[in-house]
Amino acid sequence: MKLVLRNASMLAAIAACVLSAVACQSATVHGDDDTSVTATTARSITIRRGGTANLEVGLNRHNFTGPVDVSISNLPKGVDADDDSMSVASAVTTFVLRASSTADLVTNHAIELTVEDPDGREVKQQVALTVTQ
Repeated sequence: MKLVLRNASMLAAIAACVLSAVACQSATVHGDDDTSVTATTARSITIRRGGTANLEVGLNRHNFTGPVDVSISNLPKGVDADDDSMSVASAVTTFVLRASSTADLVTNHAIELTVEDPDGREVKQQVALTVTQ
């Protein structure tokens, strides 16, 4: 039953990318004994000054069930995340990004997501962030 729920959550995250007409991207870290974790995110996200935006990260584990560490970095000046790092046992996690009213106006600024498996192997993925007026 757990596997079905995890797969359903992952499919929901992928469906959200497809239905919202946002291009998605995936990155995978491979471990020993045919284990892996794949992170799926939008390729880009836009936030208005003074606003918030959700950045969903879908996590698909293969041959293991433990939590993975997910972190976000390289945010432009004036943009913060609700959490910069979290241990995630579910199939989907969300970073809430908040732009202050004076946040730097940027176009396709490369923010970085890092997913680390239980053995310390990492995969990094960039998401293009645009902050508008």
